[in-house]
Amino acid sequence: MAEASKKACEIENLLLTQTNLNPEQVLRLKELLSTLSQVLESQSYPIITPSEPSATVLPEKRPLVLIIDDDTELTQQLHQRGNDWGIQIEQASSLSFGREEIERIHPDLIILDLTFPNEIEDGLTLLVELSASNPSIPVLVLTVRGELSARLQASRAEATAFLHKPFSLDQILAIVHQTLQQPDAMSGKILVVDDDPAFLSLLQERFKSEELEIITLSSTQNFLETLETVSPDLLILDLIMPDLDGIELCRVVRNDPQWYKLPILFLTGYSNRRNMEQLFAAGADDFISKSAFGLELQTRIFSHLQRVRRWRLG
Repeated sequence: MAEASKKACEIENLLLTQTNLNPEQVLRLKELLSTLSQVLESQSYPIITPSEPSATVLPEKRPLVLIIDDDTELTQQLHQRGNDWGIQIEQASSLSFGREEIERIHPDLIILDLTFPNEIEDGLTLLVELSASNPSIPVLVLTVRGELSARLQASRAEATAFLHKPFSLDQILAIVHQTLQQPDAMSGKILVVDDDPAFLSLLQERFKSEELEIITLSSTQNFLETLETVSPDLLILDLIMPDLDGIELCRVVRNDPQWYKLPILFLTGYSNRRNMEQLFAAGADDFISKSAFGLELQTRIFSHLQRVRRWRLG
């Protein structure tokens, strides 16, 4: 570092002793600065030879998202903001280019607009194609179209979410992040109240999962304490129980503002019209017959848990 110190001192003396530099001094100053820069570079960044291996850390693979939208300003903003979320976002401004990019980069998730004024087809055509693809790719619809028919068509084509523009960048990316975390798995806490221990055991075995925690009660005796302790994402109630029926229990829950938004699903073997009217009047969100124990129950549970996730993100 002696050479660098010598040049730095000469630069300092030149600047301190001269108020106005003449052309010769300006030239000398440029030479000194250039020399100092070269000296520092040669001493600060030594060349690594094979005998001095460097510890190279490979960057972690980031999720890859493709946004297909002709709003270039929005796509560029999402591309830049995605870096803060650890998400790589690629852009396609047309449906034809979007199809090419899907084949080329194989994205983990697609954000799709429905409206392309300069094209014959709209985004729903591509959405239907993607719903039949294997393996499936989660698709978030992001569009100015908010009418019921568009939402219905998107739902039928199995869109993961329908986002009506304008939507904040961070809200979009939060939903993207959440979808990428567990796109196919159910996760959360479910509290089930049913007086049939055999049924409770069957339910726990059927939905046994590391991501899904099922807490069961065979009586309503400690219900409120358990509800407070567990703070479930979904409450499942039996309609008829010996000590307190599910409709009365549902009313108790709905009377507490803390649980206004807790989804309540009824499992019942008595699905007559009067029972249905009573349970919905009490504040239930859904019901299903105990005979439909398999895939239909799984679908209903998954749907309610997904809704809770989106509500918390919003």
